[in-house]
Amino acid sequence: MKKYISLIALISLALYLNAQNIDDALRYSQSDITGTARYTSMGGAFGALGGDISAISDNPAGLGTFLYHEFNLTTSFRSSVSNTDYLGSLSDDSKFNFGLNNIAYVGSFRANDKNSALKAINVSFSYRKMDNYAQRIYTEAYNNQYSITEHFADMAYGTPLSKLDDGTGGSDMVYNAYNAHLIDPLDNDPNNIEYKSALSDLGLDQFHSIVKRGRKNEYATSIGLNLNDRLYLGASLTYNTIKYVYDSEYQEVDNQQRIYNFDYLKYRNKFTATGYGSQLKLGAMAKATSWLRLGAAIHTPTVYTMEETYDENSISSQLFKNNKTKNFNSVVGEGSFQYRVITPLKASASIGFTILKRAMIGIDYEFTPYPMARLRSVNAASYFSEENKLIKAVTKNAHNIKIGGEYRWSAFSFRAGFAYLDSPYKSSEINEYAYTLYYNGGFGVNWNSFYLDFAYSFATNQQYYYPYQLDFKNVSAYQIENNRSNYMVTLGFRF
Repeated sequence: MKKYISLIALISLALYLNAQNIDDALRYSQSDITGTARYTSMGGAFGALGGDISAISDNPAGLGTFLYHEFNLTTSFRSSVSNTDYLGSLSDDSKFNFGLNNIAYVGSFRANDKNSALKAINVSFSYRKMDNYAQRIYTEAYNNQYSITEHFADMAYGTPLSKLDDGTGGSDMVYNAYNAHLIDPLDNDPNNIEYKSALSDLGLDQFHSIVKRGRKNEYATSIGLNLNDRLYLGASLTYNTIKYVYDSEYQEVDNQQRIYNFDYLKYRNKFTATGYGSQLKLGAMAKATSWLRLGAAIHTPTVYTMEETYDENSISSQLFKNNKTKNFNSVVGEGSFQYRVITPLKASASIGFTILKRAMIGIDYEFTPYPMARLRSVNAASYFSEENKLIKAVTKNAHNIKIGGEYRWSAFSFRAGFAYLDSPYKSSEINEYAYTLYYNGGFGVNWNSFYLDFAYSFATNQQYYYPYQLDFKNVSAYQIENNRSNYMVTLGFRF
């Protein structure tokens, strides 16, 4: 006899109401190196150089270096390839998308009085895609050590059997798993609070597909001052938006037909998060000598107001017991939850070199104290106290380095850049080495009032991801290597 189970989106609304965790705080606190093709090809190392519209996002003082009105836009084609190792089984998946990286306008207004220390007041209005969440992850492996049904049993611990029988206790996840005959009580006593997996044996093929979509956007209004062509000051006020879609489908299949009364289960989890927030950025740049430039900037924390919406969740099962077929269906309706994410501040220091008006080199250092990140309830300040304690316990102060250079020959410019974005996790954590490396390059053509730039960016990082946790067994993590290629074209006009 076989038991046929289709477990679709076995996630409860009650569980989701507490689903916000350290992943949310870190995801919305980090940004990609993206913007104009010129900025990206030099690894974003413009903190002391200025002169590029995307550089204003890092150090607003760079706006003060503009001499003309300027308009540009950037399009990009991005591919993300994820290679996964799970229990020695290798899998891969990929996702591609095309989009707008930035669009911006700079207005430069020179002072009429040549004796004035204030040489120019510049303003800009810009859109920049700060991060792209598009990614596909796929794993498959044979596992004879554990099953997700054991996780369901762990989640059921403490719920009286009588409450599950009459439907008045336990989360929707636990209730649905029990009614789908995926977990059994250790004792049929109505007061029983301990459960076990209903599977008679282990040895399953496990499949997991994760699809992520969305982006983080920045809309900025900035002002920059030019003082004696040596000191530049700037400020930006930004309005940021987030959309993040997470869709996970997990399956366990008894392809060898070795487990009594069991064929397969399917577990789906899908939600959409949207949010908005604002931020203030302040910066300064100075020409120390004819060839040396210095820069510094600080970004205030961003307070995002987030809303997560959970799609309809259902569970259905088909059982064959006592020579009879039994069908089970359960539906959990849509729901939503509001909360806030407070990102940490960011501070940067930069140095730049210009060489014979033909070349320039930029080096940026960024400091981000991730333990400052916080989750907040819209109504109760203490709601996320345990999550915030965990953020402080496992994250660290991150140190990022960006290096880039440009060489000009006639109307052509050739560029290269490298960046290291530090892992936010402490050395004792499994993702302590989840840093990201960027290898970038590009070239451009400048016809005075018109320019065209091209860039290629390759970013790679490695992280570990647990599909679930068990109370009394160690679960192996997915080892995921994510490689992203980004091709960009910027078209710009000066007038």
